[in-house]
Amino acid sequence: MTSGALAGDATKTSDPAQDKASSSLKVTESVAGGELAGTNSKPTIVSADDVIGTPMLGMNDAELSEVNDVILSTRGNLVAYVIDVGGFLGIGEKPVALDASKLKLTENADGEMQIKTSLSEDKLKSYPAYSQAALEANSDAVVVR
Repeated sequence: MTSGALAGDATKTSDPAQDKASSSLKVTESVAGGELAGTNSKPTIVSADDVIGTPMLGMNDAELSEVNDVILSTRGNLVAYVIDVGGFLGIGEKPVALDASKLKLTENADGEMQIKTSLSEDKLKSYPAYSQAALEANSDAVVVR
């Protein structure tokens, strides 16, 4: 599945076109530091399909997980990346939503996207599980900031 979840905004629009999330994410200064860190690339439009499956790297560039979903606001702004943490071979994992503005989208030496966080796997396991219902009830309690 390639569609991002919708995060509730404090104000809803009555325009259905604005309420639908786009499948493209604009990498902006607030999301990715203006450029893909460590490259000469200019800000660009990135498809959600390209972001889903992107490795999430932690301390010492250890791969923690990969992006399973993206959360967009009703205005189409990137809110968070959803990754699975914990478990073994896909059993016992839980989804965790990480605030996109606190992460760094970069390219590796091969030009492939990766996302970096300063959080450890153990710390990520301590956060509450993401669900659409929990996000709609209280996004501040679910999105790791």
